[in-house]
Amino acid sequence: MTSDKMKQKYIDALGRGDGEMLHKVVDEWSYVLLRYQEFMELFGKDAKRVALLNALSPAFTHDLQVQLSNALILGLCRLTDKDPRSVSVCHLPRFIRDNTDLRAEVDCHVARAQTYAEAGRVRRNKWIAHRDKVRTDITVLYKDIKAGLDAVHAALNAVAMDYWEHFIPNKVTSLQMPSARFVASLESLVEGVMYIESRIDPTGESGPFDDEVSKAFLRRIGGDPSADLVKLRRLRAAVKTIKEGLD
Repeated sequence: MTSDKMKQKYIDALGRGDGEMLHKVVDEWSYVLLRYQEFMELFGKDAKRVALLNALSPAFTHDLQVQLSNALILGLCRLTDKDPRSVSVCHLPRFIRDNTDLRAEVDCHVARAQTYAEAGRVRRNKWIAHRDKVRTDITVLYKDIKAGLDAVHAALNAVAMDYWEHFIPNKVTSLQMPSARFVASLESLVEGVMYIESRIDPTGESGPFDDEVSKAFLRRIGGDPSADLVKLRRLRAAVKTIKEGLD
Protein backbone atom coordinates (compact mmCIF):
# COMPACT_ATOMS: atom_id res chain seq x y z
CA MET A 1 0.00 0.00 0.00
CA THR A 2 1.35 3.44 -0.92
CA SER A 3 2.11 6.07 1.71
CA ASP A 4 -0.78 8.27 0.49
CA LYS A 5 -3.27 5.40 0.78
CA MET A 6 -2.09 4.58 4.31
CA LYS A 7 -2.38 8.24 5.24
CA GLN A 8 -5.99 8.27 4.05
CA LYS A 9 -6.76 5.12 6.05
CA TYR A 10 -5.35 6.80 9.16
CA ILE A 11 -7.47 9.89 8.53
CA ASP A 12 -10.62 7.84 7.89
CA ALA A 13 -10.24 6.05 11.24
CA LEU A 14 -8.83 8.81 13.45
CA GLY A 15 -9.93 12.08 11.87
CA ARG A 16 -7.76 14.46 9.89
CA GLY A 17 -5.67 15.88 12.72
CA ASP A 18 -4.85 12.61 14.48
CA GLY A 19 -4.59 10.65 11.23
CA GLU A 20 -2.11 13.08 9.70
CA MET A 21 -0.09 13.12 12.94
CA LEU A 22 0.11 9.31 13.02
CA HIS A 23 1.25 9.28 9.40
CA LYS A 24 3.96 11.85 10.20
CA VAL A 25 5.19 9.80 13.17
CA VAL A 26 5.43 6.66 11.02
CA ASP A 27 7.35 8.60 8.36
CA GLU A 28 9.71 10.11 10.94
CA TRP A 29 10.35 6.73 12.55
CA SER A 30 11.04 5.21 9.10
CA TYR A 31 13.49 8.01 8.32
CA VAL A 32 15.43 7.60 11.57
CA LEU A 33 15.46 3.80 11.24
CA LEU A 34 16.86 4.11 7.71
CA ARG A 35 19.59 6.42 9.03
CA TYR A 36 20.37 3.80 11.69
CA GLN A 37 20.63 1.09 9.02
CA GLU A 38 22.91 3.36 6.98
CA PHE A 39 25.10 3.96 10.03
CA MET A 40 25.40 0.26 10.78
CA GLU A 41 26.24 -0.44 7.14
CA LEU A 42 29.24 1.86 7.49
CA PHE A 43 30.38 1.29 11.05
CA GLY A 44 28.60 -1.69 12.58
CA LYS A 45 28.88 -4.66 10.23
CA ASP A 46 32.55 -5.30 9.57
CA ALA A 47 35.69 -4.23 11.47
CA LYS A 48 37.67 -4.45 8.21
CA ARG A 49 35.33 -1.90 6.65
CA VAL A 50 35.93 0.56 9.50
CA ALA A 51 39.67 -0.08 9.26
CA LEU A 52 39.56 0.72 5.55
CA LEU A 53 37.68 3.98 6.14
CA ASN A 54 40.18 4.94 8.83
CA ALA A 55 43.09 4.05 6.55
CA LEU A 56 41.79 6.38 3.85
CA SER A 57 41.06 9.31 6.15
CA PRO A 58 40.88 8.82 9.93
CA ALA A 59 39.87 12.42 10.67
CA PHE A 60 37.04 12.41 8.12
CA THR A 61 35.87 8.97 9.26
CA HIS A 62 35.77 10.13 12.87
CA ASP A 63 33.84 13.29 11.99
CA LEU A 64 31.40 11.29 9.86
CA GLN A 65 30.77 8.81 12.67
CA VAL A 66 30.20 11.61 15.19
CA GLN A 67 27.81 13.52 12.94
CA LEU A 68 25.79 10.42 12.04
CA SER A 69 25.68 9.38 15.71
CA ASN A 70 24.39 12.81 16.67
CA ALA A 71 21.75 12.62 13.93
CA LEU A 72 20.49 9.31 15.36
CA ILE A 73 20.36 10.75 18.86
CA LEU A 74 18.43 13.79 17.65
CA GLY A 75 16.06 11.56 15.70
CA LEU A 76 15.20 9.37 18.69
CA CYS A 77 14.79 12.46 20.88
CA ARG A 78 12.35 13.97 18.39
CA LEU A 79 10.35 10.76 18.26
CA THR A 80 9.99 10.71 22.07
CA ASP A 81 9.51 14.43 22.68
CA LYS A 82 6.54 15.41 24.85
CA ASP A 83 6.13 18.83 23.24
CA PRO A 84 2.60 18.96 21.73
CA ARG A 85 4.01 20.52 18.57
CA SER A 86 6.46 17.69 17.92
CA VAL A 87 6.09 14.69 15.63
CA SER A 88 6.35 12.20 18.46
CA VAL A 89 5.17 8.75 19.49
CA CYS A 90 4.14 10.33 22.79
CA HIS A 91 0.97 11.58 21.10
CA LEU A 92 -0.27 8.12 20.16
CA PRO A 93 -2.14 7.26 23.39
CA ARG A 94 -4.48 10.23 22.98
CA PHE A 95 -5.61 8.83 19.60
CA ILE A 96 -6.99 5.77 21.38
CA ARG A 97 -10.27 6.68 23.05
CA ASP A 98 -12.31 3.49 22.98
CA ASN A 99 -9.85 0.69 23.75
CA THR A 100 -8.28 0.77 27.21
CA ASP A 101 -6.19 -2.36 26.63
CA LEU A 102 -4.64 -0.96 23.46
CA ARG A 103 -4.01 2.37 25.13
CA ALA A 104 -2.27 0.67 28.05
CA GLU A 105 -0.10 -1.34 25.66
CA VAL A 106 0.87 1.75 23.65
CA ASP A 107 1.56 3.68 26.88
CA CYS A 108 3.96 0.91 27.91
CA HIS A 109 5.84 1.02 24.60
CA VAL A 110 6.03 4.82 24.68
CA ALA A 111 7.43 4.78 28.23
CA ARG A 112 10.04 2.23 27.18
CA ALA A 113 11.04 4.37 24.18
CA GLN A 114 11.44 7.40 26.44
CA THR A 115 13.60 5.41 28.85
CA TYR A 116 15.98 4.36 26.09
CA ALA A 117 16.08 7.94 24.80
CA GLU A 118 16.92 9.43 28.20
CA ALA A 119 20.72 9.36 27.83
CA GLY A 120 20.43 10.70 24.30
CA ARG A 121 18.23 13.56 25.48
CA VAL A 122 20.80 14.55 28.11
CA ARG A 123 23.54 14.48 25.49
CA ARG A 124 21.40 16.49 23.09
CA ASN A 125 20.66 19.18 25.65
CA LYS A 126 24.06 19.36 27.32
CA TRP A 127 26.50 18.57 24.53
CA ILE A 128 25.06 18.54 21.00
CA ALA A 129 22.90 21.65 21.26
CA HIS A 130 25.11 23.36 23.85
CA ARG A 131 28.64 22.86 25.14
CA ASP A 132 27.99 22.50 28.86
CA LYS A 133 31.10 23.70 30.74
CA VAL A 134 30.15 21.81 33.89
CA ARG A 135 28.61 18.53 32.87
CA THR A 136 30.85 15.90 31.29
CA ASP A 137 29.78 14.49 27.94
CA ILE A 138 28.06 11.12 28.32
CA THR A 139 28.10 8.01 26.18
CA VAL A 140 24.99 6.93 24.29
CA LEU A 141 25.00 3.27 23.32
CA TYR A 142 23.94 2.32 19.80
CA LYS A 143 22.07 -0.68 21.20
CA ASP A 144 19.95 1.75 23.26
CA ILE A 145 19.20 3.86 20.19
CA LYS A 146 18.03 0.73 18.38
CA ALA A 147 16.04 -0.43 21.43
CA GLY A 148 14.35 2.99 21.54
CA LEU A 149 13.48 2.77 17.85
CA ASP A 150 12.18 -0.77 18.43
CA ALA A 151 9.91 0.53 21.20
CA VAL A 152 8.59 3.26 18.89
CA HIS A 153 7.93 0.60 16.27
CA ALA A 154 6.10 -1.56 18.82
CA ALA A 155 3.77 1.33 19.66
CA LEU A 156 3.10 2.16 16.01
CA ASN A 157 2.60 -1.47 15.09
CA ALA A 158 0.18 -2.06 17.96
CA VAL A 159 -2.03 0.76 16.67
CA ALA A 160 -1.76 -0.37 13.03
CA MET A 161 -2.60 -3.98 13.87
CA ASP A 162 -5.57 -3.09 16.07
CA TYR A 163 -7.16 -0.58 13.71
CA TRP A 164 -6.29 -1.99 10.30
CA GLU A 165 -4.68 -5.43 10.84
CA HIS A 166 -1.70 -3.89 9.07
CA PHE A 167 1.76 -5.08 10.18
CA ILE A 168 4.55 -2.50 10.01
CA PRO A 169 7.90 -4.23 9.29
CA ASN A 170 10.68 -3.20 11.67
CA LYS A 171 13.05 -2.59 8.78
CA VAL A 172 13.19 -0.04 6.00
CA THR A 173 13.91 -1.59 2.62
CA SER A 174 15.80 0.61 0.20
CA LEU A 175 17.08 -0.59 -3.16
CA GLN A 176 19.47 2.35 -3.34
CA MET A 177 20.92 2.64 0.16
CA PRO A 178 23.65 5.29 -0.35
CA SER A 179 26.07 3.89 2.24
CA ALA A 180 25.97 0.37 0.75
CA ARG A 181 26.62 1.71 -2.74
CA PHE A 182 29.39 3.98 -1.45
CA VAL A 183 31.14 1.17 0.43
CA ALA A 184 30.82 -1.25 -2.48
CA SER A 185 32.34 1.31 -4.88
CA LEU A 186 35.08 2.20 -2.40
CA GLU A 187 36.04 -1.41 -1.78
CA SER A 188 36.13 -2.07 -5.54
CA LEU A 189 38.39 0.95 -6.12
CA VAL A 190 40.75 -0.13 -3.33
CA GLU A 191 40.90 -3.67 -4.68
CA GLY A 192 41.64 -2.23 -8.11
CA VAL A 193 44.53 0.01 -7.07
CA MET A 194 45.97 -2.72 -4.86
CA TYR A 195 45.90 -5.08 -7.85
CA ILE A 196 47.61 -2.52 -10.07
CA GLU A 197 50.32 -2.04 -7.43
CA SER A 198 50.85 -5.80 -7.32
CA ARG A 199 51.48 -5.75 -11.07
CA ILE A 200 53.80 -2.74 -10.82
CA ASP A 201 55.87 -4.24 -8.02
CA PRO A 202 55.18 -7.97 -7.51
CA THR A 203 57.83 -8.23 -4.76
CA GLY A 204 56.48 -5.28 -2.77
CA GLU A 205 60.01 -3.97 -2.23
CA SER A 206 59.89 -0.59 -3.99
CA GLY A 207 58.25 2.61 -2.83
CA PRO A 208 55.82 4.92 -4.66
CA PHE A 209 58.64 7.19 -5.83
CA ASP A 210 60.80 4.42 -7.25
CA ASP A 211 60.52 5.81 -10.75
CA GLU A 212 62.53 3.07 -12.42
CA VAL A 213 60.04 0.39 -11.31
CA SER A 214 57.12 2.58 -12.36
CA LYS A 215 58.66 3.38 -15.75
CA ALA A 216 59.31 -0.29 -16.40
CA PHE A 217 55.65 -1.05 -15.72
CA LEU A 218 54.50 1.74 -18.02
CA ARG A 219 56.70 0.45 -20.79
CA ARG A 220 55.27 -3.06 -20.35
CA ILE A 221 51.70 -1.83 -20.81
CA GLY A 222 52.55 0.58 -23.62
CA GLY A 223 52.19 3.69 -21.47
CA ASP A 224 54.12 6.94 -21.82
CA PRO A 225 56.46 7.45 -18.82
CA SER A 226 56.82 11.17 -19.51
CA ALA A 227 53.04 11.68 -19.42
CA ASP A 228 51.88 9.03 -16.93
CA LEU A 229 54.61 8.87 -14.29
CA VAL A 230 53.10 11.54 -12.03
CA LYS A 231 49.71 9.78 -12.06
CA LEU A 232 51.35 6.49 -11.21
CA ARG A 233 53.25 8.08 -8.32
CA ARG A 234 49.97 9.31 -6.88
CA LEU A 235 48.32 5.92 -7.28
CA ARG A 236 51.23 4.14 -5.61
CA ALA A 237 51.35 6.72 -2.81
CA ALA A 238 47.64 6.10 -2.17
CA VAL A 239 48.28 2.35 -1.99
CA LYS A 240 51.10 2.95 0.50
CA THR A 241 48.76 5.03 2.69
CA ILE A 242 46.09 2.33 2.61
CA LYS A 243 48.55 -0.44 3.46
CA GLU A 244 50.03 1.52 6.36
CA GLY A 245 46.57 2.28 7.69
CA LEU A 246 45.52 -1.36 7.54
CA ASP A 247 48.69 -2.69 9.16
